[in-house]
Amino acid sequence: MGGKKFGFESATATGDLLTLINSTSWAIFVVMAKPYMEKYQTVTVMKWIFLFGLFLVLPFGWNDLRATDFGAFTTEAWAGLAFVVVATTFLAYLLNTYALKELSPATVSAYIYVQPFLATIFALLFGKDSLTLYKIIAGGLIIIGVYLAGRKQKT
Repeated sequence: MGGKKFGFESATATGDLLTLINSTSWAIFVVMAKPYMEKYQTVTVMKWIFLFGLFLVLPFGWNDLRATDFGAFTTEAWAGLAFVVVATTFLAYLLNTYALKELSPATVSAYIYVQPFLATIFALLFGKDSLTLYKIIAGGLIIIGVYLAGRKQKT
C-alpha cells in the first residue's frame, strides 16, 4: 500500500505518541465528565472545563502567545482562528459533552474516530487530498468500528 511501513522508529513516532496520549486523555475525560453531565447543564460543565484547561495550558503557550503579532492578522486569519476556536473546539466539545447526557462514555468515545474520516472527506471535496485504497480501507474500518461500538448489546 504505497510502500509505507509501520514502525515506532519512523519519522511520525512523536506524533503517534502524542495521538496515543490524546486518545487516553479523551477517554479519561469522557469517563470523568459523565457524572457531572448528569448533574449539571452542559454549558456549566463546559465553562469550568475550559477555565481549568486555560490555566493548565497557558504556561506551555504563554511565550508563543506573547510573541504573536495579532496586528498582522488578516481578516481571513481572524476568520480561520474564530472557526477553529468556535466550531472545531467549543462546539465539538459542547456536542460531545451534551451527548454524554444521553449516551454511554464508550459510545461517545467511539465517535471521535469519525473525525479523521470526515477530515478526509472534506479534504477530498476541497481538492486537498487524493483517495487511495489505504484510505478506503481505513475509512471502512472506522465506520464498522463506530457501528459496532454504538449498537445495542443483547442481554
